[in-house]
Amino acid sequence: MTEICFLLHRRIGWRTAADIVAGMTRPDAGFALLDPTVQDYQRAAQVMAQYADSGLDFVDAVVVAVAERLDVGTVLTLDFRHFGIIRPRHREAFELLPEPR
Repeated sequence: MTEICFLLHRRIGWRTAADIVAGMTRPDAGFALLDPTVQDYQRAAQVMAQYADSGLDFVDAVVVAVAERLDVGTVLTLDFRHFGIIRPRHREAFELLPEPR
């Protein structure tokens, strides 16, 4: 959500970002909002250290950690540079959507 809101706010405007956040909190929205665990933060620190030369940031590292914990293989991102080089523990690579051009 942090990344999505950042991009929406920056490219479209704060009102759209706020509308998305409000929509995500509705019970019928079809989304599960998860808080990272202590173990996710520990894994994120490992991921940041492992990919330090790439400039991978904290938010992306937490996404990796949570995806590994939940066995999620698909990541919705516009950051193909970073997510394209990551080799998660639970699979060879992430499937990135939308597909890079």
